[in-house]
Amino acid sequence: MGRRSLPARASRTLGVVVVATVLSAVAVRATADPTPPPSATPAVAAAPAPGGWERYPATDFTSAAGDLCRFTFTSTVLFDQVYVRTTKTFADGTPRRQEYVGPLVVKLTNTSNNASIVRDLSGRAVARYARDGSYTLAISGPVAVGFRQGDSLKRGYYVLRGQHVVRFAADGTRTVLVDRGTEENLCRALQT
Repeated sequence: MGRRSLPARASRTLGVVVVATVLSAVAVRATADPTPPPSATPAVAAAPAPGGWERYPATDFTSAAGDLCRFTFTSTVLFDQVYVRTTKTFADGTPRRQEYVGPLVVKLTNTSNNASIVRDLSGRAVARYARDGSYTLAISGPVAVGFRQGDSLKRGYYVLRGQHVVRFAADGTRTVLVDRGTEENLCRALQT
């Protein structure tokens, strides 16, 4: 899921969607924070598809040097058909559980050496939100998630393949709780 700004409730914790698989579009604090798309309402609401699915468009983003990679990189959406549906809500109507699915292909470019790579992030994810602003993301990858200094993985922008569960604490810290797959740090791939 590509990248984009999260709704007010989710923006406290993250910022977009890196998330990053089909969901890759989820990020963390602001647009420059790629990660799967946790939270509430899609940025652009289209008519719901059968089963309550709505488009959750991924957006291009730039990650500044030192945030996820040592260098600045851009992520450009090449193909996006990501959808989201809310399957459970809190009493106030805010999402408690959401599912993300659909094809997503992005091109990442290191702006210092112009190296670029294309990745398919067409995975699935289920987000479960807590009242304190934290949430867990159960991923069936490939999905992209950004990790920063202090998170459970070394700083980088990763494609998670296979089964993973990532916890996004209310303070933005990310911890991999389940790792049944592989992790590709795209920062390394963009250094060449």
